[in-house]
Amino acid sequence: EDPIMPSTRESIMANLLTAIQGINGAPTYTNTVSADMVISREPLELIELNHEHQLPAALLEEGQQTIDPHFEDASAFVPAALSYSTLAVTVIALLVKATGVNTALNAWMADIVKSVTSDRTRGGVAIDTFLLAILPPRENRIIPDGLAAAEIHLHVKYLHQANVI
Repeated sequence: EDPIMPSTRESIMANLLTAIQGINGAPTYTNTVSADMVISREPLELIELNHEHQLPAALLEEGQQTIDPHFEDASAFVPAALSYSTLAVTVIALLVKATGVNTALNAWMADIVKSVTSDRTRGGVAIDTFLLAILPPRENRIIPDGLAAAEIHLHVKYLHQANVI
């Protein structure tokens, strides 16, 4: 039996996860990701994070996938079996809150951005990866006391078979 091949979307998410897990300290990055730290695609209760051992953390969330209708309209130029999609991905960056300006959170966000934009093609499965915005956590996201957090919003553009994601 043939093993099930991962979808392009799954390959993109796995590549983003691996990129962030690869953050490994100076001189390239400010922070070091150790085995205890949480770099995850699994939904987690943020309250359960161990402040001493699991931070900084980065949580990846898949968002909306939009399919470009103009691409399909240009079918005279493009194989009809392909679709052009944009996948929205949010990375939630978390660490222990410091007093005053949180330079540590800024450094952690910079490390994440650097790691996910160093290979914008996600290992060759995407066309491009764009940093869309860096924002405070959305209003309905509960951030435990003592943690600083930010959301990094990415868009990944890719081609895929029209009948799969």
